[in-house]
Amino acid sequence: MNRANLVVLAGVMFFLCCVASSANGKKSSGREMKIVRFPPETQNTTLSEECRFEECQQSCYDNHRDSYDAKGQCSGFTCICQYRIPCTLRKCIRECRKREAKHMFGLKAICVRADCHCDWKNRCFPAQCKESCKKQLKWNERDKFKWSVRSKCMNGDCICKSGPPRQKRSRQ
Repeated sequence: MNRANLVVLAGVMFFLCCVASSANGKKSSGREMKIVRFPPETQNTTLSEECRFEECQQSCYDNHRDSYDAKGQCSGFTCICQYRIPCTLRKCIRECRKREAKHMFGLKAICVRADCHCDWKNRCFPAQCKESCKKQLKWNERDKFKWSVRSKCMNGDCICKSGPPRQKRSRQ
């Protein structure tokens, strides 16, 4: 290789290195993303005659027109339809909360076809953190002389601890 090709190759490698490092920097931009994929639904239809592939496919498309990825397969006298039900926002929010109960702040649920995209603001507010810890540990005002709740925001997550009540220090 001549010198000009080496310079161009070095420039391209440097550019790719910088682009890759800036893309990695965006991952910690304060949001966390998770994709929830719902399993496909299955419907079995037993036929009186032999199952034909084309007819089975067409039957699946016709019966599940509002669904995604509808496909039919024959197994003896049975036409097996697999399809994915479109995502609904209510179901998506419920699944996001079920999967990551600790990330309750800034939840944004987005439906994309049959998949649910859960997007959380990876940020912790001390006042909200304290209140959520009290709820999580079932603490009430009567308990303040028995034990206390301590909360701390760390890397965008709320960390809860419980312990004996804090003693006020006397000045000497």
